[in-house]
Amino acid sequence: MGRGIKSRPGVYMVALATVLLGAAGIMAMPPAAAVSVQASSQRPSAGTSLESEFYGVSCSSASACTAVGDEETSTGTTATLVERWNGTSWSVQSAPAPSGAAAGYFDAVSCSSASACTAVGHYVAGTGGSVTLAERWNGTSWSVQSTPNPSGATLSTLNAVSCSSASACTAAGYFLTSGGTYQPLAETWNGTTWTAQSVPTPSGATAGFLLGVSCIAASACIATGYYSTGATDVALAETWNGAAWTAQPAATPSGAISTELYGVSCTSASACTAAGNYETSAGVTATLAERSDGSAWTVQSTPTPSSAIAGFLSGVSCTSASACTATGWYETTPGAYETLAEHWDGSAWSIQPTSNPSGAPDNYLLGVSCTSASACTAAGYDLNSTYTALAQGWNGTTWAIQSTPRP
Repeated sequence: MGRGIKSRPGVYMVALATVLLGAAGIMAMPPAAAVSVQASSQRPSAGTSLESEFYGVSCSSASACTAVGDEETSTGTTATLVERWNGTSWSVQSAPAPSGAAAGYFDAVSCSSASACTAVGHYVAGTGGSVTLAERWNGTSWSVQSTPNPSGATLSTLNAVSCSSASACTAAGYFLTSGGTYQPLAETWNGTTWTAQSVPTPSGATAGFLLGVSCIAASACIATGYYSTGATDVALAETWNGAAWTAQPAATPSGAISTELYGVSCTSASACTAAGNYETSAGVTATLAERSDGSAWTVQSTPTPSSAIAGFLSGVSCTSASACTATGWYETTPGAYETLAEHWDGSAWSIQPTSNPSGAPDNYLLGVSCTSASACTAAGYDLNSTYTALAQGWNGTTWAIQSTPRP
């Protein structure tokens, strides 16, 4: 349910790690426009919205969904973006800016009810540093919540969030230490305050990132991502038991030289599914799904469209142990991407035909939320002449594009 720092070339997940670390980095990176950060209000008071992108979505019912991301205007300002689905149409909601914010980005959202949503991401402070951001929807308006940042961190972001109730949320992301090392980050909301938690990394890790999280209770969460060894990326899973985070070994597909997990969804402590991708020794990037039974992760076989030269999964949502939907995109020819959705029926994954906006050569579905096996909403963006927020709905038979307004 997230992606990461956007003020760099490439918006998805933690592409900044690729640029700054020079390590293997995220493979599932759709391209994006460069962002111009200016010291102005996060919510533009003037200027036309030129571009918009969704990165996360959460539905409490088929007629109550919230999608988040960001938008860029003709004034050069980047602001958080929130839109609400009422079962018929999408409408823009106003989200305030933290005091002193020069730019803001939402990466993920989780709604435990129609009147209780939490969105997370990061904002650029007036000093130029990026710090964590969380905002709360109470059914009437959005408000900024105070979030901690690790001491000495030069960059902090929250990529994912999961709320099991209005007073129990866990957010996951990463931060950059003053020594130049990326470390995983987790924070919890108890209904009153956000508190940072210590997250371990496996032995030999030179960097660690959390990109997805799913909680079935305040004391039962799983976060997913990856860690770097300096030469390759290795899928990472961490479990929270109410007292501490513990790293779990994720599974590795046969022939994989690099693995990364993004979204994760749990319906019980013994039924969690994570989505991502892996790279083979031949340099091919393929979709990846893994399943945890509470004690170990196993790789599940995921198909790719016949025309695909590469495939990526970034979001997943499960309504039961035998009903999961994962979304992402696949590459048809170098530089051309189409949306991708796959469904788990308890036995196997199968591809669901998705729609792509007419004339758009690049299309991505980054997040998905399902309230039943026949009711899912996916969010992302398409790129034609500009970046445009994209939403699609699944009715049990087909995926259909939903019109999204510009702010």
